[in-house]
Amino acid sequence: MKKTNLGETIYKLRKQRGITQEELGRAVNVSTQAVSKWEHGGSPDAEMLPLLADYFHVSIDSLYGRSETAARNIFDDVLIDLINKSKEERFEHAFQICWAMIRGLVGIDLVKNIYYDNLPQLPKESEMFMKSLISLDEGVAYMLLKKEFHYFMLFPEPKGGFNQELADAADYTELFSFLAKPDTVKILLFIFANKAQSFTASLIVSRLKIEEAAVLMILDEMTDRSWLYRTEIETEDRLLISYQLSGDNQILPFLIIAKALIDSQTNLYYMNLNDRHLPLFSGKGRKNE
Repeated sequence: MKKTNLGETIYKLRKQRGITQEELGRAVNVSTQAVSKWEHGGSPDAEMLPLLADYFHVSIDSLYGRSETAARNIFDDVLIDLINKSKEERFEHAFQICWAMIRGLVGIDLVKNIYYDNLPQLPKESEMFMKSLISLDEGVAYMLLKKEFHYFMLFPEPKGGFNQELADAADYTELFSFLAKPDTVKILLFIFANKAQSFTASLIVSRLKIEEAAVLMILDEMTDRSWLYRTEIETEDRLLISYQLSGDNQILPFLIIAKALIDSQTNLYYMNLNDRHLPLFSGKGRKNE
């Protein structure tokens, strides 16, 4: 029996993914015989098409062999795709889209059909974790692939180079010196773990057993850096000073990346492409297009 366009597409997508008819059947809750029938001229029921499209990460139009390049905006497609997910699903689904971006940046047939849900996983007891690093003259992308926690970063190369986006060496030294002071990081982690929106220095003194003068000095510097808001409340007998996070959570990616540097000896590169010829902090940047 001659395959229809739909049957040919299902067959090709299944082969590209490296799965059997039985595995595809289990994924979309049909029998192996049903999959075989589709691939040899039969047609799936209409309600099966969204399941197949979602499983193979393609559109329903593409199942019929129609070109997706004309009259379509992939950015709108991604937007609608994410909006249609529940709030609980959106971040995980967005990360899978980021994995597709990594595959696209690599652009090698060997990896373009490696789907996120088929990635190998290290044993839970392993202290190693996998990451992906793409380093090109056009930019850098980094992805952590731990099953329980993962993230993605993308840095397109500015025309003037990454160097122009860096702070002065003195500013970095000042920041790292502040973080290196005794108890600074401990207080910072306590503040972000605190359930109350506002807190006082005395709360930190009580919970962390740090001298009040040291706590006040650190909180004042965090306020000067706009990490905290400081509020003065006048009572009948004294002036009460409270602090609140500014709402700028840039400290989170900073601490997460710092941990990646701390754990650098336990990294395994699952997909690593280094085809960069420029120094990372070169001021030359990429060529003007």
